[in-house]
Amino acid sequence: MIACVSPGKSSATQTLNTLRYASALKKQASNPDIAPPGGAEEEDKVPFFKNTTSAEDWNFLSTQLLAHKDVETKEVADHHEKVSMILEEEEVICNTHLEHMHNDANLRKEEEAIFSKFQDEETSDIDEYVTRMIEIISKKKALYQKLEEKVLRLKKHLDE
Repeated sequence: MIACVSPGKSSATQTLNTLRYASALKKQASNPDIAPPGGAEEEDKVPFFKNTTSAEDWNFLSTQLLAHKDVETKEVADHHEKVSMILEEEEVICNTHLEHMHNDANLRKEEEAIFSKFQDEETSDIDEYVTRMIEIISKKKALYQKLEEKVLRLKKHLDE
């Protein structure tokens, strides 16, 4: 049997159910007296993902890994840790990006107001205009640098 699993948070339920189903099939293949998975008897033996905690899920996965001697447990655990870190960074980047777009929109409104004021007034003060534009550009630059640092860090981890 080939079982397809995914490290993605959004596929956790399907991954755990697939692993549990594969485990049940393996048990059934090695002992023909066991009913095939999906019957009422098998539901008691293989607890499909319902309302378990992530600790229970990790314990199930660890048990499955330890049952297979050909799998390097430490390597899988390291991979799991990296995937968790990447998912956390992805969430941070999404939140940072959303915050950046909000701040950028506010800065754009401020920039438009300064530009309009400069264009409309006959006695516009070029020094004030330049000073305010430098402030806005500096703020925008800082926002983009913050976002870029987080995206580059995630890219580095994805490339590992």
